[in-house]
Amino acid sequence: MRHGLLNSCAAAAFALAGSMAATAAFAADVSLDDVAVKQSDPDAKVVIKHVDVKNSSLSADDVKKLLSGDLSDADETALAKTFKADSVTISEVDSTGPKVNVAVKNIVATGVDSGKVDKLDVAGADIKPEEGGGHAGALHAENLNLGPLMDAVEHKKHFGGTGLTSLTFEGLDMQFPLEDMPKDAPGGRLGHITVGQIAFKATYDGDLPIKSDVSVKGIVVQFPDGSKEAAGLKSFGLDKVQVDFHGASTCDKAAKTCAIADVTYNVANLVSLSVTGDFANWPIAIDTGDKASAMAAMMQVQVADLQIKLVNSGLYEKGTDFAAASKHMSGQMLRSSMPMMAMMVPQMIGDPVAGKKVGDALNAFFKDPKSLTISIKAKGAPVAISDLVANPSPAAIFGKLTLDASADK
Repeated sequence: MRHGLLNSCAAAAFALAGSMAATAAFAADVSLDDVAVKQSDPDAKVVIKHVDVKNSSLSADDVKKLLSGDLSDADETALAKTFKADSVTISEVDSTGPKVNVAVKNIVATGVDSGKVDKLDVAGADIKPEEGGGHAGALHAENLNLGPLMDAVEHKKHFGGTGLTSLTFEGLDMQFPLEDMPKDAPGGRLGHITVGQIAFKATYDGDLPIKSDVSVKGIVVQFPDGSKEAAGLKSFGLDKVQVDFHGASTCDKAAKTCAIADVTYNVANLVSLSVTGDFANWPIAIDTGDKASAMAAMMQVQVADLQIKLVNSGLYEKGTDFAAASKHMSGQMLRSSMPMMAMMVPQMIGDPVAGKKVGDALNAFFKDPKSLTISIKAKGAPVAISDLVANPSPAAIFGKLTLDASADK
């Protein structure tokens, strides 16, 4: 479970840190130095520099066995489930390999109890590959339940999330090579990715998150000037890609309903796309080990209403300029023909009423491209996704759902 997680990236190092924090401990204090972690790759080496366990329920020897990876998965899981400690502090985890070295700094887990962790803090990680590299910022998480992950190691089908109620990650700053470019390319071949703060909060009714909110700020990707990726962005009028995300939902376990309050992707200088909706017959338990049953449960989710809103901040203009260039015409010329294309929409949709609403909205948007909203609503009781899939004809769909569309509202 743990061995492959430490080999190549900071995210893997964080995952291992959480796993170790949940498994180390004994009814006295334990300290260990330079614990080697067994690896399947003979060219990889992982060393835990120093570990302090306060009020551990396991002996120093058992703590070392858990961290070193010498136990079988079953024995490791069984021992980890007996572990309790006031705190586990790991000064540094060094992972070295042929292509990348990762150093995870100052891992502190408090309130460790049989696979549960009250709080987990990681100061950060330095990633040093052969080319590029960078730094991952601090991580803070609260109320981790790693029991389902332990069960997964034993191949047990078990529903349940990690129980995470709060998480903040202070971002990532990395340079990465484009392998299809020569190492001596003029200006270099390193791209650059940065991620701003990631924040997550949730409350639960049992395993079901009944209220959740997640935001990701400032994912920015830039490519080296001589790359085909940079050329592609430039032809679209961009020098980088910048994305923000926000999602929020509220569920009622007893009523088996969920409301998507907001799912929004914002791509700077292009577009903002938002989704809201209300759903019934929401599954309160899914067997994640059985993909077929999980999919069947999701197909029985019922749609009460759904709205998609697009706010244009350059996508329409840049997209039509890009498309027009391939046809050896101006973007303005192509944009002037778009309202005529909107007249074809009713026939494409196959329902005269719904088609006219969408066609009229598109026509208005093409003339003044600010925003476009498409919404559907059940005419009576919420409609199961499986019913829509079983008979996707326009007559069947719009017999159950009402479609509305508007522009610039």
